[in-house]
Amino acid sequence: MFLPQITQAAFGTSGGGTWGVNVQVGSAPNNRAEAVKQTKAMADWGLTPATPGNPSDLIGRTSYFVIRAYGPEGSTGDELTRRLVASDTTNKLPWPQGTDIEAMPQPLTGQDGPHRLVVGTVPTTAKQVACHGKDGSTTLADRAPDNHPLRSTNAVIPSVRSYLTANWFVCVAPGPTAYESAEVTE
Repeated sequence: MFLPQITQAAFGTSGGGTWGVNVQVGSAPNNRAEAVKQTKAMADWGLTPATPGNPSDLIGRTSYFVIRAYGPEGSTGDELTRRLVASDTTNKLPWPQGTDIEAMPQPLTGQDGPHRLVVGTVPTTAKQVACHGKDGSTTLADRAPDNHPLRSTNAVIPSVRSYLTANWFVCVAPGPTAYESAEVTE
């Protein structure tokens, strides 16, 4: 319960670099002692929950962190530069329905550059997301089978451990184009 459940949502290579996105979910602590242990475990990972700062604020609340990593092709672990894409500490995780989608475009590399990486949430029933680039290109993210090994890809919809109300999706636009829009297509 104290260590976050980590899911490698997607990874791949692009433009001579290696990239990856993971989602870390911390279960809701039941009491102050559990909240203190969880706060310390998060700090050990370099994470800070989205609360005013008192461990008691975590009681009954789930924390999640979406992290993008990037580095030269073939790099791993400490060689990768990490950036927080999104995080929250909440009593109730988002529960999208129908074709609801939340998309968070990001630069794939560094902090600047075209927003080629799109990370977001969709309903657990979504089977495909289309990410559209400003150059007219479309990248399709398909639902990955549960309990199936992740493979290098530029687009996927995986399930995330301990995040049961939605699935996350990841798309990387081809070349230098930037994100324009995303939609659930199936």
